[in-house]
Parts: sequence; structure tokens; C-alpha cells
Amino acid sequence: MRAHARFDEVQQAYPERIQKIKGRGQDAVSLFADHSLDLVYLDGLHTFEQTYRDLCNTLMHAHPATVILVDDTVPTSTGCPRSRASFTRVRIA
Repeated sequence: MRAHARFDEVQQAYPERIQKIKGRGQDAVSLFADHSLDLVYLDGLHTFEQTYRDLCNTLMHAHPATVILVDDTVPTSTGCPRSRASFTRVRIA
């Protein structure tokens, strides 16, 4: 089963607890109150810069127990010297 189909299946089982939002990260994260995110899956535009920007925006709405899953951590954008080492475990105070 493809990941998107499985996610939709789980979301249907828990509609009051799971919300799937597709869109630009900075637009989507603004829909939530501060410290209200429990689980976030970031699937950026396949560039380090956008994925990092989405992560920073998410951290503003996260709490200490928030789990953030980040895709696109090995960027293929040309001219980007950063690597997956740029993303490390983050502790929210």
C-alpha cells in the first residue's frame, strides 16, 4: 500500500485527531496555535532551503514532545553545500 493511501486510511479512522494539510509549509503551519503540534511530517520542495524554512516555521508551533519527521534532508539542489548533517536532533525548551 502506498504511503499516501495508508495515511488516508489512518486519518479516516481518527478524523478528530489527524489533519492532513497539503500546501506551502509557511501557510499550513499558520493554521495552528502555538505549541499545538504533536506530529509533523515535512516533505519540502526537494531543496535544502525550503525544507529548512518549513522546519523553522514548524518549530515555532511545536512543544517539547512534538515529533517532526523531515523528508528531503539530502538535498540535490545545485550549489547547496549543506548536507543532512545540517539537520540534527532539536530539543525545544
